[in-house]
Amino acid sequence: MLETITEVDFDKSENAQLAEGESTAPKTKVWFESRAIAKDVEGTILFQNALSLIEEKEYDFAENLLRTLLLRNSKSPLVIYWMLQCALRQNNMAHAEKLSQILLSIKKDFYTYYMLANILYQRGDEAEAKKNYLAALDFETDDEDALFEVHKNLGNIEVKWRDFESAEEHYALAYKCKKKSDSLSVNLGTLEIQRGELDVALSRFRRALQLNDQNDKAWVGLALIHYQFSDAELAWANVSRSLDINPTNKTAIQLCIDWATTEQKLNLTKQRLVNFLAVEGLDADVSLALAKIFIYQKDYESASVELERSYAINPNFPEIVELRKTINRLRKSK
Repeated sequence: MLETITEVDFDKSENAQLAEGESTAPKTKVWFESRAIAKDVEGTILFQNALSLIEEKEYDFAENLLRTLLLRNSKSPLVIYWMLQCALRQNNMAHAEKLSQILLSIKKDFYTYYMLANILYQRGDEAEAKKNYLAALDFETDDEDALFEVHKNLGNIEVKWRDFESAEEHYALAYKCKKKSDSLSVNLGTLEIQRGELDVALSRFRRALQLNDQNDKAWVGLALIHYQFSDAELAWANVSRSLDINPTNKTAIQLCIDWATTEQKLNLTKQRLVNFLAVEGLDADVSLALAKIFIYQKDYESASVELERSYAINPNFPEIVELRKTINRLRKSK
């Protein structure tokens, strides 16, 4: 359960309100915020045109202009940085990683290590992400938003690796950067679950929802705690709230499947699975679970469709063969 309720992705819904005592000083301007290429008027015009195209989400045209600029200076960190941004905004993470490696070979500072670490973290390479986050911390910076992400993500990695002491240290440093963070409160709740401190975890998840009641992971955290406290109905309500906010929360979907103990809940779960697949497309696990519900409800045609979808994604599921046999036997017995 740990991986699924820890905030492992970059959270774009942070509560922006500053807590008392947090710094409001602007961070120092960094090199990639420049809108001009030094001593190159023509290059600056091309560069600004590329930035305008990026703002309009015309990434292919922007990249063409940026490649033209690389012909003028193949080691321009500013141009490579914006090529990297184009790759990230198109979710081309493999290309983004290559560009980030190139950028790091040209310029080593907090941000180049930080950018590469973020990409590695998103791609699930936690060991390399940690190494690059720690390398970033060797450089001084006053960018508290970036430092928050570094320590939050390092904390997440340490929780996964079950080094709870190191995780707590990083979360404490993240808290110093941003005291009103719902995602950090969720991560702290996850840490306390791993320690078995359920009452503390409960307070962490409630704190997250005080900051942002649309945090679907916090509702999942509450559901897990209430289920452990034997309040199955409240746990179900928490899961439902999570899926109302985010129909593709995979943990909440799995909890629905596990906790659908009545006909009414089974029907609600079926609709949740259908909604999930409508957004996410193919998912072998969810299609298989949906097929089982259809079989239970004697809708064998729909069950067969979902089994074939599941098989197309993962033909190695041993259950699929047995469920096909079950459907054929039940059809004949009708």
